[in-house]
Amino acid sequence: MLRAIISTIRTIRRNRCSRVGAHAQGHNFDTVGINVTGNFDTERPTAEQLASLERLLVFLCRIYDIEAGVTTIEGHRDVNATDCPGDNLYRLLPQIRRDVKVQTAEKELEDADIWELLKKDR
Repeated sequence: MLRAIISTIRTIRRNRCSRVGAHAQGHNFDTVGINVTGNFDTERPTAEQLASLERLLVFLCRIYDIEAGVTTIEGHRDVNATDCPGDNLYRLLPQIRRDVKVQTAEKELEDADIWELLKKDR
């Protein structure tokens, strides 16, 4: 399982663990949990957070051959009874999906570049 944390200062931290996580009960064996840090019921995600999120999602879609869509890029509340990720991020998910789908189809992602970001803060 791979978990990623996107902070407010444009960093992506990788957290690989050998145990099944608990980010989404019933969905932890075949998913990636991405934590975008903040209270998005009261705050808005920063442009840097959104850019990092989209970049990570493009990378994951490319390496796992996933098509970005409503069933593949979901908010926590789509699979569990929670308000997460907060209304101010959740309402952006349709645009994030579209952006990721376009970027996955049109652009070559520099795999080494994203791995360098993920290696930071180890």
